Amino acid sequence: MLSLFYALLLGAGIFASANALPVKGCEDGLTPGCSVSTLGRETFFAQNLVAQGNQIIVNGQTLPISWKQWRENNQVRIAISDVGLGSGFGVELLSTSNPTLQPIQWYGVPGKTRWRLPAQVTSTGRYVEVTQWVQELGWQMVPQGNVLRVQTGSSRVLGMRQGKQTWGDRLVIALNQETPVQVNHAPGKTVITLGAVASPALFDAFESKASNAVESIKFTPQAGRTQIEINLKTKQVRPEILTLNAPYRLAIDFRLDATIPTKQIQWASGIQWRQQTVTMGSSQFPVFWLQIDPRNPQIQLRPIRTNTQAASGTSPLVTLARQSQVAAAINAGFFNRNNRLPLGVIRDNGEWISGPILNRGAIAWNHRGQFVIDRLTLTETLTTQGGQRYPILYLNSGYLKPGLSRYTSAWGTTYTPLSDNETIISVNGDRVISQTQATQAGTGQFPIPPQGYLLVHRGQTPPPFIPPGSPLQLQIRSSPDLTNYPFTLGAGPLLVQNGRIVLNAEREVFSQAFIRQQASRSAIGVTSNGQLILAAVHERSYGKGPTLSEIAQIMQRLGAVDALNLDGGSSTGLYLGGELLDRSPRSAARIHNALGVFLQP
Repeated sequence: MLSLFYALLLGAGIFASANALPVKGCEDGLTPGCSVSTLGRETFFAQNLVAQGNQIIVNGQTLPISWKQWRENNQVRIAISDVGLGSGFGVELLSTSNPTLQPIQWYGVPGKTRWRLPAQVTSTGRYVEVTQWVQELGWQMVPQGNVLRVQTGSSRVLGMRQGKQTWGDRLVIALNQETPVQVNHAPGKTVITLGAVASPALFDAFESKASNAVESIKFTPQAGRTQIEINLKTKQVRPEILTLNAPYRLAIDFRLDATIPTKQIQWASGIQWRQQTVTMGSSQFPVFWLQIDPRNPQIQLRPIRTNTQAASGTSPLVTLARQSQVAAAINAGFFNRNNRLPLGVIRDNGEWISGPILNRGAIAWNHRGQFVIDRLTLTETLTTQGGQRYPILYLNSGYLKPGLSRYTSAWGTTYTPLSDNETIISVNGDRVISQTQATQAGTGQFPIPPQGYLLVHRGQTPPPFIPPGSPLQLQIRSSPDLTNYPFTLGAGPLLVQNGRIVLNAEREVFSQAFIRQQASRSAIGVTSNGQLILAAVHERSYGKGPTLSEIAQIMQRLGAVDALNLDGGSSTGLYLGGELLDRSPRSAARIHNALGVFLQP
């Protein structure tokens, strides 16, 4: 029975009526009596928006989840970010070919849907309308400013048991009703917050058994909820949540075999979210990827970086993606973690933010959805009035080597020496202004002329002496020629080209330790029909992440005919609609730059 408070909200129009928005049995949105929302235009939200925010308080617990409230057909409706619905409530999003209709599994038969909820796409997220879903559950949902307050009622833990499985361990918690659950996972540790209370006697009676994956389990009662802290025997284990009914229960699987649920969700026009377990020989890898149609007129691809005013800076991928207002993103190039400077090419709309190094692999593209994936070299040559020629080794790069490097305003307004005993030549336009000797790394700030650049000489050989006032000619060319490809991101090594694995990490001057490493990896590739693949791959079954050879084979398996390895390890991250798809943000490191997918619905 609904509470009086909830009934008053219905009468006030906070929730749509059941007749206005049926959700069950509307597989295609065309069934008589079904009404599937066709929202998704930013202009519609702008004109009809009542409230919005990026926080939801569930039974007193604050969660960073985006939501929107709008008016349609004289009804006020509420939608929650689809990935937030999963992370904040334990809802499983099931495969769908219709971005405006999202089937979900929640306290039912695994893989089967109880609800099909209307969905709307904006430039930064996909929102699932929960108006009637919440109504059927008997919850209370009230916007207050930029916060959405949700009260789910009194959930209780009825019992708990732990079971050892061939693939790992399972913890089962019996409940009296549907209950929200949040999972925060970091390597070796999982914290589960359950929106239900339990008597101390249940915790006292629970006995943790010998297990394959679980080291220890700790229960902590909190106001209106229960926190379960689970320490794991290995960092490779990742939890999988199943919500079941008849009776209501929560099953938490800790799998050593690295298997993940298979998904194929048409998230938006031109963006498909996919995940599955890929078998390579005796190993199984959890693979998360986005398949992007770069020729879709609603989609644009651009590099994004933490600091758009200077070269230095890092931030979590989630923060960078949200600040950049992208729908999706994947971490991209390498950088120095100490000084947070780029170690690879970044080119944005024709401007070289940072140049390539060591002939490493890069991906370049244009607005027509055309790509080049190859090893990239940038050649810059200075010629004086007297005909002397000086090669410039690196442009706006944190990579240091004896010789000349060049720094433009893309580096920032000033340059601070990166090594001892540097010679700094200031050039405005095409003429030398001054030549200065800097003695110590990290001291002093040298202005970078907005219409010029600084030349920095490092090493023991004498620097060039170019008198002030001398004119200079700068010649720039790249191989391959990127004249028609104004956007570029670099990392490496190159993995696949023309359908063949061409991995040669030594040629791109990667260390033997890097070459042999098994680690989480990010990669980008292009299929034979021009689709773009953004992939994140983590630890294999009973082991560590893929080698470079294995990530090349995985990209081939996903359909890539050209592919490039990106920065990996703790940098690996795949972002969609406000959340990381492949890992908990607690375990993700800060990054320097990423590839952003901009959506204009």
